[in-house]
Amino acid sequence: MYVESTFMRSADLYERGQGFMEYGMLIVLVVIVVMLLLKVYGGSVGNLFSNVVASV
Repeated sequence: MYVESTFMRSADLYERGQGFMEYGMLIVLVVIVVMLLLKVYGGSVGNLFSNVVASV
């Protein structure tokens, strides 16, 4: 009985850690995509922002 409950607790911790790792990898992927988009479109976004500020 004790061995089974200990095994179940460690399996729950493993699955929880796996879920956190998947969310972490997803966040890293989103950050990389945002950085690439800013690198490609950063100049035009900056110009658009400057034009909006200048018109106000």
